[in-house]
Amino acid sequence: MSCQLKKATRWDPNKYLNIWIAASIEGLGYAYLPTPSTLPSPDEDGVVILTEAFGGPNSGASAPFNLGRTVTHEVGHFLGLDHIWGDGCQVDDGITDTPISQKKIMSAQLTLVRPVAIREICL
Repeated sequence: MSCQLKKATRWDPNKYLNIWIAASIEGLGYAYLPTPSTLPSPDEDGVVILTEAFGGPNSGASAPFNLGRTVTHEVGHFLGLDHIWGDGCQVDDGITDTPISQKKIMSAQLTLVRPVAIREICL
């Protein structure tokens, strides 16, 4: 999504979380992570979501991305949450209550009734 379009259409980011819906972007959506010392620039502020990423019947999204969770995922990034997986247990999301993971774990794999150890979690 172009910076010009975001500038022309954004609401005051001190009062609102701007979310843009786009018919054509690379991926399902994106948001820029803040760092401990800086926020994304005004051109990077907000969340951009692909139209199909909202899920639902006839959305055009493929499973497991057809459940409408992309906005939740990208808003997490906007708020500073990074992925827990990374470079073979060497990358941390900076949040103490989430374990480091060796690889991406899709929510469909986490149909657990009670917490148990998952071998992909780095201990």
